[in-house]
Amino acid sequence: MAKIDIKIEDGSVLGNPATDNYFVFFDSDNSDLLTTRDSAGTDTTYTGGGGGGNYFKDEVLITSGSISASASDQVVPNLDYTILSGKAGNYIVYAVLSVDIAGTDMKPFSIMLYKNTVKETNSVTMDFAKKNENQSIQLTFAMDGLLVGDVIEVFINNDDVDVDTIITGRLLLQKFE
Repeated sequence: MAKIDIKIEDGSVLGNPATDNYFVFFDSDNSDLLTTRDSAGTDTTYTGGGGGGNYFKDEVLITSGSISASASDQVVPNLDYTILSGKAGNYIVYAVLSVDIAGTDMKPFSIMLYKNTVKETNSVTMDFAKKNENQSIQLTFAMDGLLVGDVIEVFINNDDVDVDTIITGRLLLQKFE
């Protein structure tokens, strides 16, 4: 059995592992890059992963809001993300929205992504609204070639179903190469 404890460590004070063992850590003394260190003190740095390399993750959370009944796509208030400086690239985007439904049962209820006010083709997930019931709807979508300043927004189309309350919403973006 082995213990795995991955965290950010200062490589300059970490020391060396016992013979035939390795340390695996994100080196805070080296731009948080993923690093392995052998018992001789030799470091190998991986730029394809780790905080300072090509890996990046960020999220937006909301804990309240409301959306009126509408047959057209409408933005979920405050559930958006702008690509930061130095973070352009390819992303996996995960969005989830938990809502409290009022009004009519069994109407289509969709969640989708927009980039710079344009709907991303095939980014739509659909379910059926259930009256007086908390409901979550989610989607995962790959978005290639995002540029600094691109704005990713979560929209819904609730087909005239009254969404009384947004309980929670989450937008998680993970950069990949």
